[in-house]
Amino acid sequence: RTPVKPDTPPTPGGGGGGDDPADGAFSPARVTITKASPGSGGGGNAASSGEIKEHRWGANGVKPSKSATLRAAKSLEGVPPKVAAQALADMRAAAAGAVLATMDAERAAQIIANMNPKKLAEAISQMELDDAKRVFASCKRGDRANILENLSLEASGSLVGALDPQSAVEALKMIEDENKVMDILRRVKPPSALAAILMQYTADKTAEIFSKLTPQQSASAMSSMFASSQEGARKLNAALALMKPDEVALRLQALLPLDPHAASELLYSMPEPTRSKVYSRMESKDSGKILHNLSPKRGMEILANASVI
Repeated sequence: RTPVKPDTPPTPGGGGGGDDPADGAFSPARVTITKASPGSGGGGNAASSGEIKEHRWGANGVKPSKSATLRAAKSLEGVPPKVAAQALADMRAAAAGAVLATMDAERAAQIIANMNPKKLAEAISQMELDDAKRVFASCKRGDRANILENLSLEASGSLVGALDPQSAVEALKMIEDENKVMDILRRVKPPSALAAILMQYTADKTAEIFSKLTPQQSASAMSSMFASSQEGARKLNAALALMKPDEVALRLQALLPLDPHAASELLYSMPEPTRSKVYSRMESKDSGKILHNLSPKRGMEILANASVI
């Protein structure tokens, strides 16, 4: 039998510190938040410039008819997976995605294992997000990493953010290019999804990721981690303790407008002398807000310790 191709219309458009010369005393330099491009992080490599766009799932509104999709799927029944994979590769991406979405998980996995990774990624990118998640979950672990590497960064970030956090991390760990992983994580939305993913990593890995995200991106995920549970707050504290004081200060300053309680509690819970080093590097207006959100006793404790740094 010759596999039937569903008819679809063409896709349109196809630092540290400084010396005070006045008295020779050492004074830590205050850190200031500056606007950074979405593709760069504090201390990380820039991955891209310009605004990060969101991926549009659902074939950008260009879908094959349901009847044509069902006919094509029917024609592939009983066809060897390798032949079926080639038939899907010959279809438009939207059509191939629609046909794959109609198949059960076992059959889809057999065909996917024989598809060209780039063609497969194009097909998945044209599905509805729920279908993309289901098809992605039916793939072997090695195939999942290939899919993420061949999807656009926007689509990869969107898909990873929609997955179960453990499954997302398992797939990301299969990607050898760490810069690619960071580019994907920068595009994960909403912040609560990124926070859930970060909670699957070790403290040192989470610290590394935070250092490569912008302070603003970090702050959004930090707020979600802190609010999620005591375990989330504990893991967040452990990660911040491994970062440089300047990096932590920048991220707490970015967190203050979003969640002043979280920023204040996170600073207070840091061990000394790390807490004093972070506090001394914050801008005066922000360190003042931190103290305002703590009890007088806690505030005085921070000031007393910071005065001897």
